[in-house]
Amino acid sequence: MPQFRQVSAKEIVARVIRSLGYKLPSHMLDDVLEFIGEGIGLIQVTRSLFVTSTGDIDCPGEVLIKNYCAKLPCGFINILAVEDEHGRRLPEGGEVSDITSVSARQKTGLGISGTPRVSVFEVDPTTYTTSDGVPTTQPGTSIPLYGQDLTQQTTNRNTVHYYKIQGNYIQTSFQEGFVKLHYLTLPVDSDGYPLIPDNENFKYALEWHIIRRLIGAGYEHKVFSYQYANEQYEIHAARGMAEVSYPSIDSMARMYRGNIRLIKPDTYDQDFGIGSEQPEILYK
Repeated sequence: MPQFRQVSAKEIVARVIRSLGYKLPSHMLDDVLEFIGEGIGLIQVTRSLFVTSTGDIDCPGEVLIKNYCAKLPCGFINILAVEDEHGRRLPEGGEVSDITSVSARQKTGLGISGTPRVSVFEVDPTTYTTSDGVPTTQPGTSIPLYGQDLTQQTTNRNTVHYYKIQGNYIQTSFQEGFVKLHYLTLPVDSDGYPLIPDNENFKYALEWHIIRRLIGAGYEHKVFSYQYANEQYEIHAARGMAEVSYPSIDSMARMYRGNIRLIKPDTYDQDFGIGSEQPEILYK
């Protein structure tokens, strides 16, 4: 996503101190750190964010649904896609009611598909256990295997489940299970400082935002007024957002191949956009 190299926001702290002639009171340094976060939020663009994903099933960072919801991961800004434990993409729910208050009939899919609950069960053929719980390399002589629990397995590969983002939580149409989130987040360095694009106008915008906030907090600047600092912020913020958001040549070519075509790939959404950058081939 980002087209620019990322640098630590600690650079902005040094730039502000130098811009103020090394006369910034020490008690205002904590305010500067707060103002950096404010400025990044004001001029934040998609290309300044990173794409990240939650952990796989049974791995650190996994998201488990309990009672139809789960808390969103730390650093979450905006959702890109959600998939279930089988790798199928979950669509965003279109209903206007709260998912957790939908009737049990709709939760099982009866209200959508009109078919009863499937009665297909499966066991793991590579795992053999004995009645006392000690694993063995030999299969059992009965079905189910010794000590092996049956689990319900659906035969329908087309999911009817969906999700909704509600505040700091994700809600799903199933009560319990695993989901994998793909989302945008603000990158940070090893010390926890946010990373920003290595763009001069972007940096100048943050610098002027901090200066105007310091003046507004009572800092007396001998040269600049609050109005002048605000004007400089508006100028550099607009330039920085435009420069950071401007696509590269490869990005323009990808958008051309993905949008200028006769027929869109019918699996574009389900495949998470994989292969959408490939050109359309017309056979004469």
